[in-house]
Amino acid sequence: MIFKYNKNDYKVILDLASIRWSMEKVSNLVLYAIGLAMGIACVVLTSLNTVEIKTMIILLGIGMFCIGLAGINTFNKK
Repeated sequence: MIFKYNKNDYKVILDLASIRWSMEKVSNLVLYAIGLAMGIACVVLTSLNTVEIKTMIILLGIGMFCIGLAGINTFNKK
């Protein structure tokens, strides 16, 4: 396979590099990621039998709170 030089190749790379994320998008991504991580942590810790019910409820509560905040942010945007 021979690579042919095309002037538009660099233009596409520069366009992708110039995408800027707003603070709102980043905060929503982080909040959803925290919620997902808390759910996964509960599943893993429960399967290892290393967590108490009280701790698991707190972790799930934190995850639900973060997902709720992210949902409110996207709801207010529309």
